[in-house]
Amino acid sequence: KLGVIGTVAQSMGVWWIVLFDMVMSSDPAHIRKVNFSILLQSTKRALEMHTSNYPHCRRPLIILDHFDTGLSYHCKSAAPSDATDSLAVKNMYRKLGAWCAAMCYDEGLADVCVCLSHPQHGVQGR
Repeated sequence: KLGVIGTVAQSMGVWWIVLFDMVMSSDPAHIRKVNFSILLQSTKRALEMHTSNYPHCRRPLIILDHFDTGLSYHCKSAAPSDATDSLAVKNMYRKLGAWCAAMCYDEGLADVCVCLSHPQHGVQGR
């Protein structure tokens, strides 16, 4: 919808924002949040392009491996300085979960498979 020039201009603008934040900002949590949002928006745009270019193909499959390792990160932080980092990671996982639900159920752009690091005993896949 943007055309070639519009897509290039938008991409260059996004990367300028990323570079500017990395150089000027002293808050790594802010940089992570911005870059994570950009990653999710770009992935959504790619999924939308795939759907419009191949309307009769099966939906792409997004696999999130070792999901529980990242979720347990905020529980392992003991130092007070890690509390902000822990909260930022926790919020990123919440946003990722909401994004996956939106892509799968609301938008219908992709299927999502969440995998754990270690198999759970007594749980069988179906």
